[in-house]
Amino acid sequence: ILIGSYHSDLIKNKPLIIGSRGNKMRTVVCAASYAAKALGIHSGMPSREAFAICPSLEFIAADQAKYIWSSEQIFKLLKGYNLPLNYASIDEFQMESTGYADPVSLGKEIKEKIYVNFKITASVGIAKNWLLAKLASKLNKPDGITLINDENLEQILRSTPLDKLCGMGGKNGQVFMGGGLKTCWDLYLKLPEFFNANPGNF
Repeated sequence: ILIGSYHSDLIKNKPLIIGSRGNKMRTVVCAASYAAKALGIHSGMPSREAFAICPSLEFIAADQAKYIWSSEQIFKLLKGYNLPLNYASIDEFQMESTGYADPVSLGKEIKEKIYVNFKITASVGIAKNWLLAKLASKLNKPDGITLINDENLEQILRSTPLDKLCGMGGKNGQVFMGGGLKTCWDLYLKLPEFFNANPGNF
């Protein structure tokens, strides 16, 4: 199970950026809301460029201490399940649920607890290994839960562009897509072992 990509309901429908500094015109975009991303605004972009795209863009200066505290509290909540757990990043956690009777119900329960305790939504991806769980977590953001199993694997991979897969951005993606691979299923047909790694690979 991979839990991540959480954000506040109060800002999810607005074009908004988080800046690394308080001066909104002299900073870099640390994060962008989905509405801002739809306009072409992305992390790493100079804020001046982001405001040129959307002058009405809302701005919040980063509060790193608050983000770290919230992340640590969510991690503490997840540790209560006594399952193997990895703190992947400030907004991403990996939980080993092999052998768990109903991982989808577990994912729903976790999502509910995160929202009740922190008023933060979470996307949950469930699959047989980290790579596929990471992909699953991206498919129904910002508040979804997705299971990838043997029954729906081909359908999902056929309909998912290759650049959605972790590690397929930048040069890696260019190499594979330059070779004619466009979807995750195209890569699966070439390198099935890439998608069939043992579950505990984090």
